[in-house]
Amino acid sequence: MKKIISLFTVITILLSTTVFAQNSYSDLTDTDACYSHVMRLTDFGFISGYEDESFKPDNYVTRAETAKLACVARNADGSFLDTDLSHIQSPYSDMEPNSHWAFQYVIEATGMGVVSGYDDGTFRPANTVTYNEYIKIFVSLLGYASYAEQKGGYPLGYIEAAKDIKLTDGIEFRGDDIVTRDDAAIIMDRALDVPLAVINGYTRNENGEFVPEFNIMDGTGKNNTTLLTRFHNIYTVSGTIGEN
Repeated sequence: MKKIISLFTVITILLSTTVFAQNSYSDLTDTDACYSHVMRLTDFGFISGYEDESFKPDNYVTRAETAKLACVARNADGSFLDTDLSHIQSPYSDMEPNSHWAFQYVIEATGMGVVSGYDDGTFRPANTVTYNEYIKIFVSLLGYASYAEQKGGYPLGYIEAAKDIKLTDGIEFRGDDIVTRDDAAIIMDRALDVPLAVINGYTRNENGEFVPEFNIMDGTGKNNTTLLTRFHNIYTVSGTIGEN
């Protein structure tokens, strides 16, 4: 007779021998809503805390930090890190190569089409980010921007899209509020497991307009394509451990 020892969730790292070591923060406990999300992102090496070992969940998130999070989610932050940035022409008047810690992330995120600057040509990396802005970035990162546009566009269409893919479940916010680090972590962590949306064609709607048709990559096994599986080769497998 098989004796069930425990339920488990195994994170399988393909093409990697990385072993995660759990960290802890002095100002978080397992009763905090963000705790499991923060800890998983920390174990993946996607986020970190402060030198005093705190996480400061109520601190606000800046545009520079958000650009980095978008790049990390897509594993798109490596190409510039160990190279001379001086040859890169910045699209922003207030961000020059080698002048800001987040320069490479901002350039990468701009290239991905998930961040942009202001009409005056600046990026303003120290500015804070609203929930509307943050949610749009992650909805777009997952391939649901066209879906959000069909639902009304920015900002409400993106908020609705985020609700549909369960990025914001349980989070109370107003769109123009500034994103805090705890909610930013929750949304990012959930985004990692959302099946990516891929446009596979266009059709006409009742008004005769061409609208995209989506293929949601929500199959089983390797056909379930997420940010984690596609860009990090990380697969989550659930099951039971047993013995005869």
